[in-house]
Amino acid sequence: SDLNQSMNVDCGNIYEKLKRNNKKRYKKCLKAGFEFERVTEVDSIKKVYKVLKENREKKGYVLSMDLDSIIKMYKIFDDKVMFFSLINKKEMIASSICIEFYDNILYCLYWGDLSGYEQYSPITLLASKIYEFAHQNKYLIIDAGTSTINENVNHGLYTFKQNLGFCSSPKFLITLPLK
Repeated sequence: SDLNQSMNVDCGNIYEKLKRNNKKRYKKCLKAGFEFERVTEVDSIKKVYKVLKENREKKGYVLSMDLDSIIKMYKIFDDKVMFFSLINKKEMIASSICIEFYDNILYCLYWGDLSGYEQYSPITLLASKIYEFAHQNKYLIIDAGTSTINENVNHGLYTFKQNLGFCSSPKFLITLPLK
């Protein structure tokens, strides 16, 4: 099993679920004037992907999907694939790709921010705005995905999600060998 993290969408504001330091970061991002937007144009989707790719590369990771696959998925599933961003003075500084599962689960496939904004932690505000979006659109759960790789916990990622208010649950992989 892996360790999955999710959150019930039970009110319009995530602020109360945030840990103390993330509440400070949330306020700092609001004070800085970061703006949240849902992205739908292909050129902006490319910028969303670029932010995510740069974020993963600075941490020594790669995205599991390339840009062409993301755009293809968006064209096939249309409004089930959503792109969100935070903007600072016309620059996209954080972004996320989310996917609707069923009618009531919003899965965050990727999220990340640009280098140079660590003092703000824009993901805190981005996650909060995604939560508000989920509440407004009647989602019951936000799934932030696993915090493990091959059953090994990524403690930094786990703590980061926990500080945003996400709870843990096991995610089982069950296989059935066919003969």
